[in-house]
Amino acid sequence: MQDLLAVYCSLIRSILEYASIVYANLPQYLSNALENIEKSALGIILPSMSYSQALHLIGLPSSQECRESACIRFISKISPRNPLYALISSRSQPRESPYNLRRNINIVTKQTNTDRFAQFVTSKYAAYLGS
Repeated sequence: MQDLLAVYCSLIRSILEYASIVYANLPQYLSNALENIEKSALGIILPSMSYSQALHLIGLPSSQECRESACIRFISKISPRNPLYALISSRSQPRESPYNLRRNINIVTKQTNTDRFAQFVTSKYAAYLGS
């Protein structure tokens, strides 16, 4: 069992988690696909146990938990001097429009998650910025 676990962690899981902060905002069906790979591997290593039991026995967090903690660590290390800091903080908070449209009132606009930036890790984990 230990040999199979070492092979799984070094050859398969390391590939699944490589650069996971880049694709942190995965759609649920893709996240489930990654979990299914892990479930299959643990089913081979420990065939008599369920997925959650196998993770608990081995002492491994799920791959989704690993991706989330990697993203939180990445975001929390970004300092105000980092060029990403201004980008992240400006996208995670509502901002006032610099333009007066039709009337002389301040219009507060909120960023939506419909653009490409929403696929970046920071839109999901911006609350951890600089913590």
